[in-house]
Amino acid sequence: MMNGDPPTMGDPGEHYPKLAEWERQFAEQLAAKEAQEQKSLEEKKAAAERDLDLFYDELTDKKAQKQAQNREHEELLRSQYSTETLENPFERVLQLIGQSSGSVPQEMQIMHSLLVRLKQQAPKRPEDE
Repeated sequence: MMNGDPPTMGDPGEHYPKLAEWERQFAEQLAAKEAQEQKSLEEKKAAAERDLDLFYDELTDKKAQKQAQNREHEELLRSQYSTETLENPFERVLQLIGQSSGSVPQEMQIMHSLLVRLKQQAPKRPEDE
């Protein structure tokens, strides 16, 4: 003790056996709790992976159905417009934006009036002059 080191008490388990027993029990409880938390975390990860796989499977199915619907709709439109080919492109555009439909939104009405004005006052091409 002459060299300036603080006095040591040694192992507390030697002097306090109940403290050593409590520390051992606490360490066991802590290890059990950590194992339980790890198991719970792994279960949650597995459930999340299953849910994510299910979500992506449903998303892929919905995407495939939507693509099939779009293809069918496109084929229907192609068959309609291939039989009704109009020689005047302005008339075709007017038909495409829904001139004949009764419930035309405001934007469509504006587009329609612009196209009609363009048709009536077509700009002259440089080669026409």
